[in-house]
Amino acid sequence: QRAALSTLGVEGQGDLHLDGGGRAPSWRGRLHLQCRDLGATLRQATGQSPDLPAPLRRWQVSGNFSGQAGSLAVSGMQARASQITLEGDASLQWKGARPALRFDLVSPHFDLDAFMAAAFPDTGGRNDAPGQSWDLRAMKAFDAEGVLHVQRLTAWKFNLSSLSVPLKLQEGRLRCDAVRANCYGAPL
Repeated sequence: QRAALSTLGVEGQGDLHLDGGGRAPSWRGRLHLQCRDLGATLRQATGQSPDLPAPLRRWQVSGNFSGQAGSLAVSGMQARASQITLEGDASLQWKGARPALRFDLVSPHFDLDAFMAAAFPDTGGRNDAPGQSWDLRAMKAFDAEGVLHVQRLTAWKFNLSSLSVPLKLQEGRLRCDAVRANCYGAPL
């Protein structure tokens, strides 16, 4: 069935298949979502007021999804914000005390210099203005674990390639294990 939704500042459309037989109801399909202001959506959903940088506010996400009570998996995901493109797979479990996000994502190119310039246009891309710190308190509400792969990263006018960043967020603490990358062809 074709489906459309609009809630909490997120608009979506796609194909939805529901299965009520068996032990637990399940769903699957393909969906395209658009969020015009992620900060406003998080504020409505959590009651907190995150101050997200401009490049993280507007998102488009599409992919194949499946799930059942307490879980959702997205495969073949393509996500795009103004300075970021991500592809890959992700899953969310919300059974138990804390929601848990798992991911394996790839970005073909991330230009940190352009991201920071868009996030802090009044200071030339530097976060040194009082009151301009990012509010990430919403990240304390869930746990996450996965790997972010960046095929090419531009930062401070340097280029890294084949970057692999294993990340783990647990109870509001972000941990990054050994990062692998190449710098102008040489492994780091």
